[in-house]
Amino acid sequence: MRARRPAPGAAADRGGGVVGTKGVAARVFDAMTQADLVITHASLGTVTAAALAGKPQLGLPNHMEQLMTGRRMVEQGLGLIIELDQRSPNGRAGG
Repeated sequence: MRARRPAPGAAADRGGGVVGTKGVAARVFDAMTQADLVITHASLGTVTAAALAGKPQLGLPNHMEQLMTGRRMVEQGLGLIIELDQRSPNGRAGG
């Protein structure tokens, strides 16, 4: 199956002309550059993109991989995390 080419000037056309995850990643990074804060589950891709955009982060990790990434994010001074045991039963901080 071949990728479709978007209409000229379409949002997914980022120079390569092929619709795919590259266009999505570029739009996410563009949004991050305009944000004041990135709130994330602390997945590696999002933490990396936010760091490259120079944005502070608040991580809300849900499983071990996200927790490990979030802790590293804190160690590097890129943001803060709220761990599951620090949240109330309704998922909010301060529980």
